[in-house]
Parts: sequence; C-alpha cells; structure tokens
Amino acid sequence: MAWLVLMWSTVAIADEPHVSYIFPAGGQRGTVQKVSVGGHNLHAEATFVMSADDVLGPTIIRRAPKTLWFEGPRIPMPASQRKEDYPRDYAAELEISPQASLGIRRWRVATAQGVTASRPFIVGDLPEYVENEMDGAPVPVAVQVPVTINGRVFPREDVDIWTFQAEEGVAYGCEVMAARLASPLDARISVLGPAGNVVAECEDFFGNDPYLRFVAPRTGRYQVKLHDAKFQGLQDYVYRLTIRPESADAAPLLSSASNPSRTVYTEENGEQTIGLPAVVSGCISRGGEIDRWQIRVQEAGEWMFEVQAARQDSPLDAVLILVDSKGQTLAEADDQANTIDPLLRHTFKEPGLYWIELKDRFERRGGERFAYRLEMQNQMQPTFRVTLPADALTVPVGGEVKIKAKVERLHGFEGEIRVEAADLPVGVRVAEATVAKKKNDVQLTIQAEAGAAIGTKPLQLVGVFEGAEGESPLRVPVRAAVTDQQRWTHDIHLAVALPTPFKVVGIFETKYAAQGETYVRHYQIERGGFEGPIRVKMADRQVRHLQGVVGQEVIVPPGESEFDYAIQLAPWMEIGRTSRTCVMAVAEVKDPAGQPHTVSYTSHQQNDQIILLVDPSQVALKVSPETILVDGSQPFAVKVNVQLGQDITGPVRVELVAPDHLATFQAEPVQLAGSGEATLTIANGASAPANVNMPLKVRATARKHGRPYVAETNLRLVRPYDPSDPKTRRSAGVSSAVR
Repeated sequence: MAWLVLMWSTVAIADEPHVSYIFPAGGQRGTVQKVSVGGHNLHAEATFVMSADDVLGPTIIRRAPKTLWFEGPRIPMPASQRKEDYPRDYAAELEISPQASLGIRRWRVATAQGVTASRPFIVGDLPEYVENEMDGAPVPVAVQVPVTINGRVFPREDVDIWTFQAEEGVAYGCEVMAARLASPLDARISVLGPAGNVVAECEDFFGNDPYLRFVAPRTGRYQVKLHDAKFQGLQDYVYRLTIRPESADAAPLLSSASNPSRTVYTEENGEQTIGLPAVVSGCISRGGEIDRWQIRVQEAGEWMFEVQAARQDSPLDAVLILVDSKGQTLAEADDQANTIDPLLRHTFKEPGLYWIELKDRFERRGGERFAYRLEMQNQMQPTFRVTLPADALTVPVGGEVKIKAKVERLHGFEGEIRVEAADLPVGVRVAEATVAKKKNDVQLTIQAEAGAAIGTKPLQLVGVFEGAEGESPLRVPVRAAVTDQQRWTHDIHLAVALPTPFKVVGIFETKYAAQGETYVRHYQIERGGFEGPIRVKMADRQVRHLQGVVGQEVIVPPGESEFDYAIQLAPWMEIGRTSRTCVMAVAEVKDPAGQPHTVSYTSHQQNDQIILLVDPSQVALKVSPETILVDGSQPFAVKVNVQLGQDITGPVRVELVAPDHLATFQAEPVQLAGSGEATLTIANGASAPANVNMPLKVRATARKHGRPYVAETNLRLVRPYDPSDPKTRRSAGVSSAVR
C-alpha cells in the first residue's frame, strides 16, 4: 500500500513485540480452549488482550515450558538464505460463552516495548479437534463428522491426513480457513475414497482457501489430505478444516449489515414484494438461477443497490438489473473499480413498483456457497472514511511517531476533515491534523512526554466535518486495516514504549566452521548508562534460516562490557553454506517512574552477525545395521563406529536420540576414549509402536579445544509387513527428509 508511511522521529532502540499465530485458531462456543500464542520478543510474559466480552482470556500469558519444534527437511540454498522467525509458545486458556455469536474475535499482546497488530480467533458451533502434532511421515488420524479440525502444516513438506466415515449418496463439504486467518498457508486439499482413488480436490475457492463438496459414491472410510501448495510449512501455518454433511439448501453464509430497516432471506428463485429501504440475503443455488424482488418506491429520488458477496469470500460474480413494471431495463451494474461486487445507483422519477434482479455473471455457475447480501437504501449523504494502515501504534516515551492515513471521500463529499483523539493516556497527545478539501491522506503525529506511563490502551480517533453553520458536525470513527478476512477494525491500540538503552556491537568477520562444531564469537556491549546484568541469547527473529544452529543463554555480569557467545552448528548443515546468526540482549530496566520492565535489543546488521562458511565434519559416524526390523518389544544391538579427525579428542559420548512420539525406544549411552567401536543396546518399552514413521538418531559428542563437537546419523526402523495395515505397505520408517 503506497499510502502507508510509518516512521520514528527520534532514535529509539527497541525490540517491538510480534505474534505470528494462535493455535488452535478457534474454538466451539460453550467450551474452554487451551491455546498457544506464538510470539517474538515477549520474553517471560506479556499482556494479553481479547477484545470481546463473550470470549474471556488471561490478562497475562507466560512462556510455555517447551515450544514445539520440528526441524523438518534440510532446506538447500537458495531457499535456506531467506529470513526466518522462531516464535516461542505462550500458554493461555480461553473461555467461550455458550451464548457467544459465531465469527471473529480479535486478540493481541503487548509488552513494555510496544503492542502487536490484532489477529483473529474464530468462534464456531461444531465439535473441535486439535491436531496432536508429530514429526515424520504422515500418519492418518480418524475424526467423526461434523467437525472442525485445528491443524498446522509443520514442519515443511508436512502432509496432514484426516479420515472419516462417509455414507453412500450423502454430500459432504470440506472447507479450509487459513488465508482468512492471516496464515501464510496456501492450502490444497484432496479427498480419497475407500479404494484410494481421488474423489475430489481443490486449491483455491475463498481466495487461497479451498472448499470442495462431493457426494460419496459408496459407504466407507474417506481421507482428506491437506498440504501447502508449495510444500512449505512452519509453526504459523495454522488452519481450520471443517468437514460436515451438507444439504442442497444450506443457509446463506453472510453476516447481517448494520441497522437495516428489515432483512429478507430469499427462497430459490424468490419473487417477493418488499418496501424500501431493506436488506436481503440469498444464494444463487444453481446455474442459471435469477433471484427477483418486486420493490415498492414510495417517492421519487435516488436509491442505491449494493451487493456484498466477493468481499465476504463468496464465489458469486454478481450482476444487478433494475426493471420497471413493464419489463423494461432501467439500469444494470456489474463490477466496481476495486471489487467484482456491483453497485447500482438509480434516480426514480416517480413512485411505483419495480423489479430488482440478481444473477451470476456466468450462467452455468451456482451452489450453496454462492451467497450474497443486497442492501437497498436511499441514505446516500456525502460522507468519508479515515483508515490507518495498522491497528497497533507504538510511540517511545519522550518521542513521537508519525503515521499516514488514507481518506476515502464517498458520495461526492469534498469538505475539510479534522482528526481528533479522545481519552488519551496522561502525557500523550495527538497533534492537530486537518485534511484539506479534496485531499485523500493525512499525517498524524502522536507524541509521548518523557514522564508518560509505559503501557497500552485503546486509541479513539474520530474524523470530524463541521458542516454549515447550524448543522451538527459529521463525526466518523477512524478505522484501521487488518490482514485477515475482516479487512478493517475500529479496535485500535496505542502503546507508550520504553526504549532499550544498551546494544550489542561486533566487528565484521567471516570465519570457517565445520558441521557439528561449536564456534565462539566475541562481542562488546555499549551500555548507554545501564549497569545491570544483561542476558544474551539467540534472537527470536533471524535474517536467515538457521538450518539447525542452536545457542545457549549467557549472562553478562553488571558493569562488564565484553562477552563471548557460542553457537553449535548442526551436524547435517549444508556444506558451503553461509550461516548467519543474530543474537539478542535482554535486561530489566526501570522507567522514569522507577518501575522495572523487560527490554531487549536485536541487531540484524552484518557487523553484529555470526557469519560462518560451513565445512565438512571432521567426525565420521557409522552404524551397523543401518535398518532395524521392529517386532514387538525385543531389544536390538547396533554397532557404532566413530573416527575422529585432527584436533578432535575424546572422550566420545555415544547416545540414542528419539523424537517424543518414539520415546519408548531407549538405550544407555556408551563412552569411547577416542576413535573406535561400541555397541548400543536399544530397548523398546512398547510392545507395538503405533507410529514408526521416522528414523531414530545416533549421536556422537567429542571435543575440540574443550568444546562440544557433534556428529549424527540415522537409524532406520521398519515394521514387519502386514498386508492389512496400510502403514506397512510403504517404507514407514523412512524420514521425509535428510536431517
């Protein structure tokens, strides 16, 4: 959007909070839903705001003991050179009222350094199922319909498979909500019948969100496969998949408009007489259908007829036709400038009965999803809209922020507009802003005094047109754009933020390091007057995909201005790759009133990055056999051979590493003095592991210059062949990727 301008007028160093998902992204009314909020720069805890009275959540969310993470397939260059975020999970419970209306609620989080843009949470009416995520090859999961499934395409190349029992001759609908949740997932779904044949498939329907409807050709178990169209996937690739039987006369999908004089729901090919103004909702349920209303115009004058369909994610490409009592066409409308939803304006010269007709532009199209809403009104007074580019604004204490808003002039409005604020926090002001006649944007300046309190609260902005003398002013609340299906909101929040006084400084360098090696970088800290302890760790938001790099937190004692930071390269990193790792510094800092707050600093500048060119590993690790037949709970032995390169020393710890869902496989670690061979005896505590869908890992940890040096290799597991079990018709133990 070219009209979006956001800038700081003072130099402030701060890591503003950011969120990328809530999972699950919705819940059934009348239930309590446990959720995880994926956030960056939220530290130990953050303020949580749910802008709804019928969905109650905590005021504070705290970091979960563990953030679910799957590394997934190794991403080769150049894709691995893209930036990537690494959110942390924060736990919450949301209580959804049994009387809650269906649809979107908005939530956000805030810290001492800012407030996030709001994101949607969906209130539904069907039973909900939350995916129990696991790494490895796809494992089908059975559900009962009707149901709304909350899932994630995670890690990359993940494919989710949901199975349900369908009855012959019954129609079923499968709808994905992802893009409409501001999820990056571009979902693709396919339905497979009991014999494994494709029954239906879809990629895009509601924008990037697919929907399909099929009639089961026979009774049996059906599969719905869901994945990203480009086989991407991460923690924020959340979705809601609704599977349910559907009748041919499903109710219209669109929500009601504000303050209609009456609302009419049409029957198929409905022909009804209605008075104006009115709002009607209906559906072009089959190809060639035309919905018609006889309207009664009481007096001459101009009326407006506007359709909402595409803007509400209906596939309908509507056409409106106005006809007089003799059957003569008076006016016709198709697309507007920025939408395919039509707007028809007509000045009636005399009162009487007329007809308004609505159809799809393409005669053969129709179905229960071709819903629409038609508003008929004569209140076309000149007015305007003022829209901010975001619903979250942050101003540093003692500083200001400037933001440019867009102005839309409707129905011939050309007057001057004044933007004013109400109920501002103490010490915060919005400078006077006026939109001159015929101008279409305005710059707002928000200032916070040095003594303003750190915190977040709703921001109330109003556009005012004074009008002629003696007339009441026209007051229109300012709204803000959002990136999900709601498109805009009046729920705007302003944060007064505390800048970070210190920063981490490095000198540009590029070094070589091998797969599995520990590398140490030296840094300095410019404290900016802060003398307390500072914690340094890997940044939540990185300039490049890490490809398995990890690092531990270090504490810089009070008063010290230098430190070393160590990172561990993954033993499977791509050779020749340029690895770039960023660190963040975190501390407790007091505001002008003496209250402590957690603040942080992250630098993405090249000088401050840990830049490494990846060399081959200097540790050779092999297992024999490389494939194990898993039959019951009998233990099995694996020979491990370790060969150490130059400067690599023992002792060498050899251990088994299993994912959580295969944690029943266990082995006592063994130790070698140096290069040599050892035996791992692996036991399986479960008699029949249900989901042997990926390899185990054998890890060897040696030392180089006193620091850990790691090598890994895969140990493939296979189950005995069972012709009745689809899991053993394929190589169930093969990992979906090189790791």
